[in-house]
Amino acid sequence: MRLSNPNISKETIELEIYNTFGLFKEHKSINIVDLLNKLDITAFKGYKYRTIKFSYESLFKLILFQKLKGIKFHTKLTKYLRQHRQELHTLGFIEIPDRRIIGYFLHHILDNKITELLEFATHKIEEISEKFGIILDQNFCTFSKLPIKYR
Repeated sequence: MRLSNPNISKETIELEIYNTFGLFKEHKSINIVDLLNKLDITAFKGYKYRTIKFSYESLFKLILFQKLKGIKFHTKLTKYLRQHRQELHTLGFIEIPDRRIIGYFLHHILDNKITELLEFATHKIEEISEKFGIILDQNFCTFSKLPIKYR
């Protein structure tokens, strides 16, 4: 059984993202983990598939974090989290989930609608940050986009 919540809407997600950005209106730059820490993602919660070692809320935030940071592979994500333990704890984790747990959650527990809504949330966060003139911390992405001779 996959996790699904038929009552969630894009408008609800967008409103929550706007409310979260309202908390940071004085800031010109914020860390992605701080934004996700304040973001209320209870709308994504549906029925529980089974009890797993990590909370669904933390895993939702981790998926959003991965997309916003531009990290494509779960292995690189776990490596990044090993090097940045403070961000790991801010996302709500005590220990690092391995790539298998992340992949299993993404591909076997979430249904297509929730995955689509996570993509929507990612794009809305980027869009609203540009609209408010808030720069999101994207250090990981900018390094990977450098030409090969500068890496």
